[in-house]
Amino acid sequence: MIVAALFGASSTAAARESEPKQSASIAPVWAAVNVGADGSRVQQYASSPATITTSGTNGTYSVVLNGAAFNVQGNVQVVATGTAATRCKVTLHSPNGRGHTIGVRCASADGTTIASSFTLVFQTRFVGGTGAYLRYDANAAALNSSLSWASAGSNSVSKAATGRYTATLGALDPNSAVHVTATGLNDSYCNVESWSGTTVTVACFGGNGQPTDSGFSLLATPQATRYAMIGGHARVEIVNGAWAAPAATSVVVGARPSVPGSLSVTGQTVSFERTFSSVTWPLFSLVTAFGPAAGFCKVSSAQWVESSRAAVVTPSCFAANGSAIARPLVTSVATTAAPQEPPG
Repeated sequence: MIVAALFGASSTAAARESEPKQSASIAPVWAAVNVGADGSRVQQYASSPATITTSGTNGTYSVVLNGAAFNVQGNVQVVATGTAATRCKVTLHSPNGRGHTIGVRCASADGTTIASSFTLVFQTRFVGGTGAYLRYDANAAALNSSLSWASAGSNSVSKAATGRYTATLGALDPNSAVHVTATGLNDSYCNVESWSGTTVTVACFGGNGQPTDSGFSLLATPQATRYAMIGGHARVEIVNGAWAAPAATSVVVGARPSVPGSLSVTGQTVSFERTFSSVTWPLFSLVTAFGPAAGFCKVSSAQWVESSRAAVVTPSCFAANGSAIARPLVTSVATTAAPQEPPG
């Protein structure tokens, strides 16, 4: 089992978010879109009425969420998809008065801009669960207060060393999915180095694999990529040279607790198994590399398997030079809002 140690508490830059900026009367919203390398929408879903448009090509893309319910703060996560050694990040996240405009840049292992398919997930605050999200801006060395939220308490970030940050969240269920996406215009990418209690260590690297200062967007949620979604998450580690998911950090969730799910890790696949009534819903998955080493992970594929009614995620991980490797990771999967689950 590979577990990284936390960095110390020394800080050269710190910021705090003392109060959630979003009114409790605003219903939480969630959206996700799978985007092709040519900028086309492959699949999309929004929990509230919204128009999702995508554009771009050759590694530079834009995703626009337009809808009254989306004129609120939220968190954005992006992950590259497909089999090539590509990675994606958020270059822009701007509320536009009706929703959000999000810029995405994808790159090869060395940081060169390159066309890649990707998945983008947008998450506002959630109810009924314990978690948090934040956006850290490297240039200001501070949290973006309008893009930081916790179900209790407050969030803070301190810089421990070049490219390494300690995020202390107001609340974090120990059985959670924690994802991070690099932000900004440079060639950085970020991983979850470790987490313990409500403390998450984030490690960021440049295209040469060296630690690099970077902004980042962090999401910690106790169930799927959104609380009360149909789906689940898994913390996958290397045990005796093979992937394995510790029971204490894995869960499958759905609308009805009376219909349990199960989780299995076989070879290079993670299966979220449940007796789903339909396997035609859109499916969205996130993968984040875990541990202190440079390199990155992505979603090779996320698909329904008809025979087992399972959502199956196949992650791929790469060293800093782009060679395929096995390493610890965090993955989660979600599809549609829970109230829309057909009876079964």
